[in-house]
Amino acid sequence: MDGISEQMKQHYSQTFEKYGANTHGVDWGGKIDDGKLEMRYSKMLEAAMHVKIRKTSFSVLDVGCGYGGLYEYAVKNGYLVDYTGIDLCNNMINYALDNQGGGNFICGDIFEYEPDRQFDFVICNGILTQKLEASICEMDVYARKLIQKMWILAKEGVVFNIMKSQVDFMKEGLYYKSPLEIMGYCMTLTDKFILDSSYPLYEYSVYLYKNHIVK
Repeated sequence: MDGISEQMKQHYSQTFEKYGANTHGVDWGGKIDDGKLEMRYSKMLEAAMHVKIRKTSFSVLDVGCGYGGLYEYAVKNGYLVDYTGIDLCNNMINYALDNQGGGNFICGDIFEYEPDRQFDFVICNGILTQKLEASICEMDVYARKLIQKMWILAKEGVVFNIMKSQVDFMKEGLYYKSPLEIMGYCMTLTDKFILDSSYPLYEYSVYLYKNHIVK
């Protein structure tokens, strides 16, 4: 297992054990209210709205799915999602299996995951906003490796979020990156992308597509 993956497994297992199935449990902090939490989920699922033929139902691989919050949101809001979530933390996956009926939840390492199919969209919500004790250089390598793995597993596209570097305060342990640097790498994979920094959180979402997107 990658060293950063091991750090994240230990960190999130501990936060979930301490706080449970809420924003504290996934270390998103107590200041993210339900509206902002749902905004994050909505931004991830918007990936399906930009493809040339808009899908009313689609398959999703949720990388770092935690306790299944994205799946719960999707069901609540009427998305027809063939959902698979993967996470390193046993306690989160066990919670999801017990409480999020209908989704497919896997405890495992995304870098070792070799499914027999691709997914329409591969989503990563919150993993690339953290670096914990890793250096910026180490996290840069990890981020590129993760984006590439998600790209391989995606049929239509990939979406992930990262902390904005254009801020006046940076919290230790978070991963801030200029969109110019991230897109410099992403454009080695595709020239079909959307970068969304329009919503009121200190992050931006990147959508990478394999086919044409809707203007």
